[in-house]
Order: sequence, then C-alpha cells, then structure tokens
Amino acid sequence: MPAAPDAVAGHLASLAGRLGPSGLRRRLAAIADRHRRGGHPWDPAQPLIRATLRDLIAARAAQARLAAVLDEAALRALLASCGDDLAGRRDRALLLLAQASGLRRA
Repeated sequence: MPAAPDAVAGHLASLAGRLGPSGLRRRLAAIADRHRRGGHPWDPAQPLIRATLRDLIAARAAQARLAAVLDEAALRALLASCGDDLAGRRDRALLLLAQASGLRRA
C-alpha cells in the first residue's frame, strides 16, 4: 500500500472478463476508499487508471452492439436456398418476417 497505478490498471483489466462497467467502477471506488482510510495518497484522476477503465468499458460496449441488418443480396441468397417443401416455406416465412420487422440475429 499504496498500490501503483499500473497495478490498479492491471487488476481492473483482470476483472474485465467477469465484471461489467458498474462492477469495475465499484472495485475502483473500493480501492480508492481503502487508500483514503489508510491515509495513503490517491489521485482519482490518474491518467493510466482512467484510460484503462475507459478502454475496458468501450471494449465491453463494442461487444454488446447489435448485429448488422441483413442486406438485400444476402436475403435473396438465403431465400433462394429455401426449398419448396413445408420446412422451406417455413424458413422463407421466418426470414421475411425477421427482415420486415427489423429483427437481428442474436
């Protein structure tokens, strides 16, 4: 104690796989609280920690973005691959419904 900024940044990075943005912020707040209670210096605006937290949150947000809408050429190719049997008609109907309603592939 006190923890070096690169150690705190590394700790946050190690938690990023299992904690979301609010969890990372809570962990950082807990570290700051322990420093203050122990009488150790703590700079909440430390650039390395702030940049690491920002990058981890941005990476998590990028993963959560919606899938792209299926373009017309890809939809036509999928529709052409559907057979004329009952299952093919069902698949064609589901594809058209998904496209018309703006549903995205999960």
